[in-house]
Amino acid sequence: MRHLTSALLLALLTSVAVPVSADDMGDNMGNDTERQRVWLDHGLQPVDEDDAVYYAYVPLPPVESEDGRTRYQLHLYHPNDQLARDTLFTRPDPSEGFRDGPYRHYSPEGTLVAEGAFSRGSPHGPYKTWFPDGTLRREGQYEHGRRHGVQREWHDNGQLRSETRYEHGRHTDGVYEVRDAEGRLERRHERLDGQIHGHDERFVEGRLIRRTPYEHGQRTGVAEIFDEDGNLRERYTLENGRRVGESRSWHANGTLRELRMTSDSGVLLRHEVFSEDGLPRSQMRLLQWDNGESLMLSSRYDAEGEPALREAEQRDTRGRRVHRVEWRQRPDGSESTRVELLHTPHLDDIVALQYNQTLDAEGTLQQRRRALRTREGERWLLDGFQRTDNHMGGWEESHYRLGDRHGTYRFFDRSGEIISGGEYRNDQRHGTWQERDLHEQQTSWFHYENGQRHGDFYAKNDDGQIVQRGRYERGELSGALEHFDNEGERTGYLYFRDGKLHGDVEDVDREGHHIRMTYYEGQRHGDYIKTQAAGFPLEIGQYEHGNAVGRHYHFGADGRLLWFTDYEDGVMVAHESAQTLRAEGRY
Repeated sequence: MRHLTSALLLALLTSVAVPVSADDMGDNMGNDTERQRVWLDHGLQPVDEDDAVYYAYVPLPPVESEDGRTRYQLHLYHPNDQLARDTLFTRPDPSEGFRDGPYRHYSPEGTLVAEGAFSRGSPHGPYKTWFPDGTLRREGQYEHGRRHGVQREWHDNGQLRSETRYEHGRHTDGVYEVRDAEGRLERRHERLDGQIHGHDERFVEGRLIRRTPYEHGQRTGVAEIFDEDGNLRERYTLENGRRVGESRSWHANGTLRELRMTSDSGVLLRHEVFSEDGLPRSQMRLLQWDNGESLMLSSRYDAEGEPALREAEQRDTRGRRVHRVEWRQRPDGSESTRVELLHTPHLDDIVALQYNQTLDAEGTLQQRRRALRTREGERWLLDGFQRTDNHMGGWEESHYRLGDRHGTYRFFDRSGEIISGGEYRNDQRHGTWQERDLHEQQTSWFHYENGQRHGDFYAKNDDGQIVQRGRYERGELSGALEHFDNEGERTGYLYFRDGKLHGDVEDVDREGHHIRMTYYEGQRHGDYIKTQAAGFPLEIGQYEHGNAVGRHYHFGADGRLLWFTDYEDGVMVAHESAQTLRAEGRY
């Protein structure tokens, strides 16, 4: 009640004293309607009416208490106009004074729920609280802000919940109990010199479920937890509130569930978990040396108790991980191994190594990854032989040197057939490479120099017959590119200059049609003719610098003319069928 607004403070400072005795605090309430109303929240801060929990009238009227001193009375109301609180302050501004004198709290229904008194801001004297139905809830006494004497608390059915004894704010020595609404124990503990000392016991429906030992307020000794049938479920040792030594817990059938060993400094040294049928689920051991280094060994097991994961981790004197080994068994029978050496003084330029490997159920290598870090950087660099899965369901084998591909490379499909393969030098293709074209069902062999195709190349079908051959110069096609059928007969030729088609071209398309045309620096330029394999024309026309020009003739499979198409600079300007022309007598 110390958070009033500056406007309220001003009203308090300008108010006029009206003598009212403390016993007649409610008699002056009728004058409230003649003053300004202020809406307040739980913290007595001004808010809009829709958000208000209380309201009050300002200025606050001064009253004369029984001792003849002037006090300032605050009446607080619920939104339904029922009185919520009345209390007295020593100063007109509550933030500069104290609550002093009797107080009463009321529910929104007008029921008294608490009463007591304050002396210079601290609770002092007897107090009581009630449930909404008027049943006594708590009673006790304060002495200048500290509990003193017997304090009692009841359930809403009238059953005594607890009786606590204080002397100047501190519990007196003795046994204390808390009971539920049926009179059954919920808690029992003993205090010495104001602190819990001995066993603190917790109950559910009168049954003991937990016993915790205390020594002068600190949890120290052997603690126990019980199930609803009174069977011991867990036992552990405490020292100054921290688990130390051995801790055990059990399943409902009595078999060991968990075992812990903790050092005097609170470090977990051993942890084992078991299933109800006694099979191991997980294990951990921590070994510590006098120089501060440590080694942690851990294992996890599957439903049959077989090892599924094993790990070993070593840390240096500063707690940094320097070595780590992980072995994992997967449900499909495959297994993986991971090794990290994060401190390698025996290698001059390498500060860390990382190694991963996966084997299938038959022990065949599935994946392998090896990486390192040098003194010059923090990034992991692939190094040595690598094997990984690829997007075709197969695998990829490669060699690296300090992050760059260097050495043999192979790309396999799921059947083990090589799709691509060759050599890398300093992360660039170099030497002879094999490339499989799955759509054409043929394999090509290229020669690379420093990442570019350079030199003669050829392609063979699955019967070993050459179906294509040509040449690259520094990554660009150059000279004649020849195509052959499955019997070795040449079906087409294309000429390239600086990677672009240039000169006369004769080729066969996917439908088996023969095409003859001329190119100039990559663009069609000159006569164009497409014929059937037997030589009958299908299309005749001309191109200039890649654009169709003039009249193009289109023929059917039987050799009859079907339509004409006229072009200007690649744009069609006329299209007429031969049938229409014949009907009109124009052809």
